[in-house]
Amino acid sequence: MRTLVAPDLQRKQKCVPGARPGWLLCALLLAVVAGVAAHGQGVPTITSIVPSNVTAGGSGFTLTVNGTGFFAGSVVQVNGAGRTTAFVSATRITAAILATDIATQGTDEITVFNPSLALPGGTSAPFPLTVTPAAGPPPVLTSAAPGLAVQGAGRLQLTLQGANFMSGAMVVISPKLASLANSNGRTQAADIAVLTVNRISTTLMTATVSLSPGATVGLRAIDVLNADGTSTATPIGPAAAGSGTTQPLQVSSSTSIGAPVSVLNLALLHPRDGTVVSLGGELYAEAVLSGAGTGTIIGQWLWDNRVVEQFAVNLVAGQSVTVRTKQPLPTWFLGGHTVQLHMQQPSQIATRPVTVVVNPAGWNLEELLAPVYGAASTDSEPPALVWAPVPGAVRYQVGFSTQPYFSSISDWHNADDNHWQVPAEVWRQQPEGNLYWTVRAVDSAGATRKPLPMRPIAHLAQGALAPVSAVLTQSAAGHMSLDWNPANPGAFYLVTLSNDAEGNRVLRRYLTDKGTLNLHAVGGLIIPGQTYFWRVDVYSHWGDFLFSGPEQRFVAPRVPGPPSARMRQPTRSLNVELVSLTTLRRHGYFDLSSQITKEAPTPNSSVSQNEPAISVQFQAPVNPADVSLAMDDIDITSLAQVTQTQVAYTPQLPLSNGEHDVSLTVGNEGSGWKFTVSAPTAAPATPSPTPFQPGTDAEAAPTPSSSSALGASFTRVPAPAKPAAPKQKFGGEIDMQIGSTTQWASGSNPPDSNDLTLSDRMIFQGSPWQPAVNGSGLLDSVLNPAALRTSMGRVNDYVAQFERKGEHWGVGVRFGIVSPVLYTDAQFVTAATPRQGVEATLTTPGGKLGFYTNTNDEALGGGAGISFHQRLLGASWQAPFPKWTEFRLMWLSARDIGAPTIVEYDSEGNPIVVPNSVAQASRGDVYSGLLTFHLPKNWQWQSEYAWSYHDANLSDPTVKTLFGRAWRTGLSGSAGKVALSADFRDLSANFGNPANPSLTQSSNPDLRGLDASASAPTKAGTFAVTYSFLQNNVQSVTAVELDLNTATETWSKPLGAKTNLSVSSTQSITKTGNVPLALQGQPPSQNGSADQRDISGNITVSRQVGMVSLNAGGTRDWLRNNIQPSAGAITSSISAGANLVTKGFFQCNTQVNFSWVAADPIAIGDTRNISVYVEPAMVWKSPGLQISPLLSVVQAESQLASGTFTSNTLSGQYGGRLAWTLPGWLKTSTLSAQGSYNQNHDNVNHIDTATTQLVAIWTFAWGHKKTF
Repeated sequence: MRTLVAPDLQRKQKCVPGARPGWLLCALLLAVVAGVAAHGQGVPTITSIVPSNVTAGGSGFTLTVNGTGFFAGSVVQVNGAGRTTAFVSATRITAAILATDIATQGTDEITVFNPSLALPGGTSAPFPLTVTPAAGPPPVLTSAAPGLAVQGAGRLQLTLQGANFMSGAMVVISPKLASLANSNGRTQAADIAVLTVNRISTTLMTATVSLSPGATVGLRAIDVLNADGTSTATPIGPAAAGSGTTQPLQVSSSTSIGAPVSVLNLALLHPRDGTVVSLGGELYAEAVLSGAGTGTIIGQWLWDNRVVEQFAVNLVAGQSVTVRTKQPLPTWFLGGHTVQLHMQQPSQIATRPVTVVVNPAGWNLEELLAPVYGAASTDSEPPALVWAPVPGAVRYQVGFSTQPYFSSISDWHNADDNHWQVPAEVWRQQPEGNLYWTVRAVDSAGATRKPLPMRPIAHLAQGALAPVSAVLTQSAAGHMSLDWNPANPGAFYLVTLSNDAEGNRVLRRYLTDKGTLNLHAVGGLIIPGQTYFWRVDVYSHWGDFLFSGPEQRFVAPRVPGPPSARMRQPTRSLNVELVSLTTLRRHGYFDLSSQITKEAPTPNSSVSQNEPAISVQFQAPVNPADVSLAMDDIDITSLAQVTQTQVAYTPQLPLSNGEHDVSLTVGNEGSGWKFTVSAPTAAPATPSPTPFQPGTDAEAAPTPSSSSALGASFTRVPAPAKPAAPKQKFGGEIDMQIGSTTQWASGSNPPDSNDLTLSDRMIFQGSPWQPAVNGSGLLDSVLNPAALRTSMGRVNDYVAQFERKGEHWGVGVRFGIVSPVLYTDAQFVTAATPRQGVEATLTTPGGKLGFYTNTNDEALGGGAGISFHQRLLGASWQAPFPKWTEFRLMWLSARDIGAPTIVEYDSEGNPIVVPNSVAQASRGDVYSGLLTFHLPKNWQWQSEYAWSYHDANLSDPTVKTLFGRAWRTGLSGSAGKVALSADFRDLSANFGNPANPSLTQSSNPDLRGLDASASAPTKAGTFAVTYSFLQNNVQSVTAVELDLNTATETWSKPLGAKTNLSVSSTQSITKTGNVPLALQGQPPSQNGSADQRDISGNITVSRQVGMVSLNAGGTRDWLRNNIQPSAGAITSSISAGANLVTKGFFQCNTQVNFSWVAADPIAIGDTRNISVYVEPAMVWKSPGLQISPLLSVVQAESQLASGTFTSNTLSGQYGGRLAWTLPGWLKTSTLSAQGSYNQNHDNVNHIDTATTQLVAIWTFAWGHKKTF
């Protein structure tokens, strides 16, 4: 039975005049309420309850509630249900709590309800009653692995085994302790963050932790704390319950060469936010990483959060290494994509995802610009090479070879700018004949990108195009001929013959592919004894101008013999007229029409082909030596097939639409006709998925075109009296593309979005100022859902530069993604990676001044060292010394700003950027001097000294600014074919540069030692040996001295032109040196001693089979730690990939990876990662259709020796995309539909999800390109 209170009455009887039982009753009730309120009875409040915590499963009890506004009718409620209540006073009441209210753990809501209050709101705010689980047996921790960690380690996974791990159990890592017995199991260290805890069973847990870069070195305790308050710590006092099974975690210094192998920092060098790539174009990913310790690390490259490639590399003393994808990233899907580097072993840090956009066609960020394909140069005029500036490049390297393979390049020549006038001595060293040249960019970390496709270039012998004889030669038929030394094989020669030196009075132009020319067509127009002039212009077989020969001359000889053998005398002067259809009859030629039975194309006809066959058939045999054929005022006789009964010619280049003239002479008879080309406008060719010639590393040859320099010569437009000399020098280029990709997706992930891209390259040469802009960016807008609507500019892959050089003065400005030239070759004062900023240089008679500051520095990497945005400011001065000596003073200031971030992952494995709770903001100033001597025979001595003032933790006022120093010196050069180098370095423990978290070689602090290397090419292959001896904690009184000896041997050999094999091995031994008195007597596992051996081997092979690029590799690493046996591991990795690129309709990108780690079988067990990625693409050019299926499968598992899995996941994506490029004037648009089926299985956490998705995409791209 329920008591009716005021709210019920109010709902049943409306207080409205005239309502039944009457409004007088309502008025009376309201008056009572008002009277109660007047006596101070309002909404009750609760200030406390006793008890506030109870144990689950207990019996009923009496609860005391303290507060205000209580009276005799107040009712205590538990989760909204009333309980028997006793009134004590206006500030205290008691209630009987039932055993069922506290049967399970959780939180009950206690409220007080005043039933006499007739207005709504008579219930107090809730007050929590915590129901804790009944105390059970304390957890037991038998092992926690790994038991070693290093400062700054991010997302390190711990595996905990034991018993009695209850739901809600936490992992607690203590501050530094003198002994494990001092752990209370409840105090969490502030410098170590426990990110995730996964309770797999009552006997198994995993936890992910991150350590601060300034985490205190020493012993820590790992404990498990159950929700009932019991823990694995040693019991302290009668109220504590613990099992006393705390496990150790030894934290090592990040500068210790004996630290466990870890990746602490990684930065993505390329691609960058806003990178635009053409559909099917080559895009490689590249990153630099550094860390601590020695061993093999495993990482993955992710494309749209799918593993496309896996790698394993060896880390020695934490020194930086560069990693890059072996295969191009799969760029067969239009629209926006993400690229990410994710480390798998030993920690799982990752870079922030970078957004790139795939557009239909027409844009390449890196490209060779000049000279044109197949150009030629002599020793007297070496070529001037020009290429597009690369964002982030600190310098470039140019290579030459006689073969179209990168592996055949033996020497690389440094170039500071994106243009290089090849020095005469370098060009003379190249073999004569056909060569190939290429360029590769060098990043600030010293890593080189993949070279650009090799472009043919000819090294002409002296005397190329020079006359064979100073006088004309005579054929057996009595005709005069010109002969010259040929140049490029396969080239066309356009010969202009005139009777004045200026070339204003042209007699005839000839096109031939031979080094000789018969002059019988103008034999009757040449006056004996008169001087004539001629010039040979060389064109490629697709019509591009290559180079011109010198102006030549000859004196027409007097030909003896009968009149038939003599040159015919002209009937009139030909001072300004060409021999063509309009002048045949006026110059004494008889009509040949009656002798012709058939002409093709038919006179005055229209043809639909732009390469029509041109032929003439004769009624009676003719003398082929008397035949001359010309088209559009160009003599093409030597390219035609001439017989006694027929003349046939097929244009080597497409003819432009419009009218064309054909003139034919046989002896003193001539004929001519016209025809019209009306070929349909060719649809834009589907862009080649790669600029390479299949099966080589060479650039694909251009397609012959009527708009080429030579093709444009075949036109009915009257030729000028003096043809303009072809352009020989590169003047510049404008290349621009605007693209838009709009995406609609089912569901909300990914959201509906639009990517607006702009790609632009503008380069101008030949003026005092040499401006250049190259790069791309995008505006990324989220359209739906409404909660996510944003627009974000991602313009982070461009560079703009302006430069003017004089004899004594010069100025240069660079803006965008730059590696400052201020710090070229410096190891200590450097920004480590390309940054978005501005750099200005001023060259004066007193030296070269430089200034640099960054404008936007959104971190592209991961790890504690590059979690922050940074403010950089720097300057330099280079002394005006002779060229054989360089001296530069440098300064760089860096300060961390903003909030630090780290990449985490949601429940579906998608990356999310979250705050980093353990990163420490720092600042520092670094000063340095760099001295370089360029010695004879390509030897170089370089020395750098630097000092720093570093504040490692701005949030801690007790941390003082530390002074550090660094010094290195080295000698490098070659003795014959053997390249040699030796370097010594000495860096103090306090040396620090916040802008460079050890991402460059020789920049790790607290190291002293020697590095030496030697390499030599032989017939058996190229052999290379490097040796390094490093010391750590030298003369320290607080840390153990450590010694590291490392030797690496490498052998590589091209097995033919299309196969490359490389084998390498590395051996590293870390031993303990001097132990300070303060640490003697401590166990080696706690005082920082090391006794470790690491041996690794690696083999890679790549082969080009037809149009298929194959690569395979394997790595095996044995790590043995005699002090911490549980840290030992065997790491293995196998990878294989194939990339099929054809000119046909089928392309395919495939990658298979398999890696596994076998560590301490009791604590960790085995870890395996298997990934398969297959993406074929089928392109039909005519209808503009493209079909791209997709298969991506990734399996990862870790299990103990007992067979228990700590992780076991399988994810797959199956689907594909259908794209259609619209015809006609809509050809700038492409419509795409993508469907996918995604599966995610987690057998450990019992998660099984399957989703389907449909995405519709509209892509628009428009481009414009002009070279001048």
